[in-house]
Amino acid sequence: MAAIFMFLFKQGSRNQTNEDREEAQFRSNYKFIFGLKLPHLDTVNDVMKKLDPEILESCRGHIIKYLLNKRTLHKFRLLGKYFNIAIDGSGVYAFDKKPYEHCSSKTS
Repeated sequence: MAAIFMFLFKQGSRNQTNEDREEAQFRSNYKFIFGLKLPHLDTVNDVMKKLDPEILESCRGHIIKYLLNKRTLHKFRLLGKYFNIAIDGSGVYAFDKKPYEHCSSKTS
């Protein structure tokens, strides 16, 4: 959960999250949201390095099934019928120059 949290709340880095976790309010909010204590993100990184990618892939399926079974997403249906799906395709392709005139771009 800590790894997901770091990306959901755009922490920027493990170091930033580790600095924020020293604040009592930050820890309190994390515990309130997830019901867990926030671990040190270096520990989270060590665990993630050891996990088999297939395990992480299966976690995504379990999370989606859990959300559907709990009917968590039902109130957000389009026209009361369809689930919205957002797909982040940024970073999928990289170009040396814009492939066409009005192509959005990001410089890093």
